[in-house]
Amino acid sequence: MSKQLAQKISQDFRPDVVVFIAKGSYIIGDVISKYFNVPLIEIHATREGNTFKNLVSPILKLIPKGVKIYLRKRELQLGVHSKNSDRRVYLEKGKDKLEGAENVLVVDDSVDTGNTAKQVCEFIRNNFWNKTIKFASLNYFEESKKVYRVDYSLYKNYILIGPWSKDSKYYNEFIMRYQQWKENY
Repeated sequence: MSKQLAQKISQDFRPDVVVFIAKGSYIIGDVISKYFNVPLIEIHATREGNTFKNLVSPILKLIPKGVKIYLRKRELQLGVHSKNSDRRVYLEKGKDKLEGAENVLVVDDSVDTGNTAKQVCEFIRNNFWNKTIKFASLNYFEESKKVYRVDYSLYKNYILIGPWSKDSKYYNEFIMRYQQWKENY
């Protein structure tokens, strides 16, 4: 799917750098940055309340997929994420690559509320002047357009469960790959 998204982006945009939202979007960013042969940068956008999610993730692995999808849909319907909309956005590394880039592509797996997308792009705009910033995600939810409109996506209103999902059976493999990248970053 990430390669399909890169092909869609390439029709009218050529990034100088790809910025992925840590850590869940690492694979997506990695595939797209390799497609365009440009540097990959990690940006953090954290919110309060993720502690609970970290505590229950081992239990979620035991729940049938259909129940997990129902719970995720319910979470979105209840607007849990929009009630806690402030993000702490920061870079650990890669500032030099962002400063030298004109065209920046930010990637995420899914845009639920638009708050993270908006605040990450505002952070880049406010700290790195004169950049063309485009945002791509595999999926976005219709409601998110009230806060932020993504430029490129493959799906709308779709619940994604990928290796980056804490309840995925591939999560540990994903974390190992992500950690290897961080060590070389």
